[in-house]
Amino acid sequence: IKGWAFMCGSRSCDYRIEVGIVSEDDTDSITLYDTLRLPRFDVAASLELESCYMSGFQCELPMLIDDRVKVYIVLNNMTNGKYYKRRLDVNYEAR
Repeated sequence: IKGWAFMCGSRSCDYRIEVGIVSEDDTDSITLYDTLRLPRFDVAASLELESCYMSGFQCELPMLIDDRVKVYIVLNNMTNGKYYKRRLDVNYEAR
């Protein structure tokens, strides 16, 4: 999974970005996966927000994602410990 995420009004470097997975079998818990942070100068330039230049991420998941799995982006504020999550719309391709 590759993309970018940031909180409006905050510096992207203040947040840890993780990918969260909730399976149909275990809807009570979310499994978090670390991401590799990537600079996204294109995002910072297009939004005219220098604070979001480190908003890019890349994550490899040890599973196939299908329609029985919910995928989230989880932003964890490293200064105050609060976290925010947002469900992703994932395109599934038949293979």
